[in-house]
Amino acid sequence: MTLGTTLTSLEQAQILRRLGLAGEEDLGALYRFKHSLTQDAAYRSLPRRQRQQVHQRVAECYETLFAGRLDEHAAVLAYHYGEAGDQQKLLEYSQRAGDAALRVYATVEAVAHYEQAIGAALTGSQPAGKQLMYLYKQRGRALELASHHDEALAGYEQMERQAQALGFRDMELTAVISQALLRCTATVLFDAEAGRDLVVRALALAKELGDRASMARILWVRMNLHRLSGNQDQALKDGEASLAIARELDLREQAAYVLNDMTYILQGFIDQTRVVEVNAEATAYWRDAGNQPMLADSLAATVWSQYAMGNFNQALAASDEAHEISVRIGNVWGQSFSRMTTGLVYLETGELDRAWAAMNESLEKGEEAGFPVPPTMVSPQKALLLALLGDFVGAREVLRPLLVSGTQVFPESIAFTYVAWIETLLEEGLVAEAVTRLSGSDLGSLEESGVWGMVHGVGTMIRYHLATGDASLALDTANKHIATLLEMGLRAPLPDCLLEKAHALLALDRVEEARTSLNEALQSSRELGSRRVLWQIFAELAEITPDANEAARLRQEAAAVVAYLADHTPTPELRASFLALPDVRRVLG
Repeated sequence: MTLGTTLTSLEQAQILRRLGLAGEEDLGALYRFKHSLTQDAAYRSLPRRQRQQVHQRVAECYETLFAGRLDEHAAVLAYHYGEAGDQQKLLEYSQRAGDAALRVYATVEAVAHYEQAIGAALTGSQPAGKQLMYLYKQRGRALELASHHDEALAGYEQMERQAQALGFRDMELTAVISQALLRCTATVLFDAEAGRDLVVRALALAKELGDRASMARILWVRMNLHRLSGNQDQALKDGEASLAIARELDLREQAAYVLNDMTYILQGFIDQTRVVEVNAEATAYWRDAGNQPMLADSLAATVWSQYAMGNFNQALAASDEAHEISVRIGNVWGQSFSRMTTGLVYLETGELDRAWAAMNESLEKGEEAGFPVPPTMVSPQKALLLALLGDFVGAREVLRPLLVSGTQVFPESIAFTYVAWIETLLEEGLVAEAVTRLSGSDLGSLEESGVWGMVHGVGTMIRYHLATGDASLALDTANKHIATLLEMGLRAPLPDCLLEKAHALLALDRVEEARTSLNEALQSSRELGSRRVLWQIFAELAEITPDANEAARLRQEAAAVVAYLADHTPTPELRASFLALPDVRRVLG
């Protein structure tokens, strides 16, 4: 009996159903069992050896028919070769299936395929060290992209034990570095002491093996450890050393990793232009390499610098692209990070509802991904927004957990938290408590807390001096910091600083100079597209303008900005508290 006759008989017996011609060339007609139970019974009726032969023939048929598209069918090939008992082919196609899944960020599938490949590799009498190392690394990368950091760490620890058992020293070194990276970067697993121990072990192994490429990677890891531990100078030294080795050995990807993370270090120094240049080099590499997670990370890293420099459109464009990529590839960590500074931009432009949404998304996605930074960096932003809208109780509730020792991740977040707390107290009129809080801090002076303090704290410090009755010190502070901000190219805080300088001048009865400062603040706000203090600038100008018609026009301008802010408040309750603020009521009245 021919195959065709047999198939026809089975079709007539209602066991098979003909599906028509195959979509692939040379496959012939397609048939399917009408019931899965019948198929399972037929399959199980075959002796084990015969089943293996069927799987082998199916796999070989796939290899022939789809020779130019094996990656598309790698998972099917891995299954059939696995059932056929061909461990070498199972290894080959499991790895290909894992790589194919990871390329499209199907992390769950990728992890499963890599685990299958690792199992196949270890069944051999002498597994290939480089291939096994690759599989462990890829599985770890897939787990990290899925924000399963605990599982990734456990996998790297397993990788280290396996390397020691097999005597693969280079694989052992890679496993130790991978563990160190998880312990030394801003993940839920950050642990300075454990990270330091792993770095020491990795350095010793790299020196023993004479592995300079790994040395570049270890210095990069230690750079991040120093950065998160508050030692920015040493972090920069390690970064420069790692970058020098990477450039010497033409390790372009490693250089891009270093440049990417140097962005965060350089943000704490004066020259933000260099931050943008360093970040642009890293971004260009990730874009060319098609590395979507790192492209998103690099774009998000530059948002704060673009914001601080007053480039609001560029900041939002970088944030939006990073967010779009992160959503597309299912990277929850990236979704949080891409929105971590965006709220500050919208706060300046007056789109308070979008600021609120960006802040909440960063916090919620950060919690989902186990990303510990947003609570300490985004919560102060949220408090500033609440204080601006008159919800002082809400602002203090947001900040209170951050004042507990040990909750801060970045040193910069300490300064930012105190700025937000003092700003809230001053807005609420609790000057004595602000004095107590500031004198009880370990910052010495917010004015000396680096670029983050300069950007977020200058206006607050001027208001603090005015509130405590020292207008001369307020004016000196304003003049000193405005000059520094202009020198550094940090334009975002300028309208606020110029407004507070005018307040200091008015307190000293220097009205004409105050008018000049207010007009400079107005020009700066318009150039930036900033509305946060624009209504106050208009209102102050109206108060000191002798021309009644001009004063009326300025009050109308102030009222229009207030109306814009009120229309963009995130909730009806916050709209009401904003409109109830005394200064706002005066403008509208």
